[in-house]
Amino acid sequence: MGSATLVKVSESLLRVDFSETFSLTPGPSLFVFLSNSEFPSDDAVNLGSFKSPQGAQMYSVPAGITLDSFTHVVVYCVPYKVMFAFAELK
Repeated sequence: MGSATLVKVSESLLRVDFSETFSLTPGPSLFVFLSNSEFPSDDAVNLGSFKSPQGAQMYSVPAGITLDSFTHVVVYCVPYKVMFAFAELK
């Protein structure tokens, strides 16, 4: 539950924000990706380890990525190749 938003912080800085109402079942080795599908695609960008199964959290986006570079934010269990959650960016 909850939402994820891609936020333009400045001309060259983007951030993914998870809402205060965000919640997810905990899992092992979860990572946050920007992707062009509900699963991390070949061109997906790993934003780092998933911080918490509940509540507001932020992830910095590497330089060079624009608001229209990706269509989804994905929480993914890397070793077991399981998608835990995704949000379509609109």
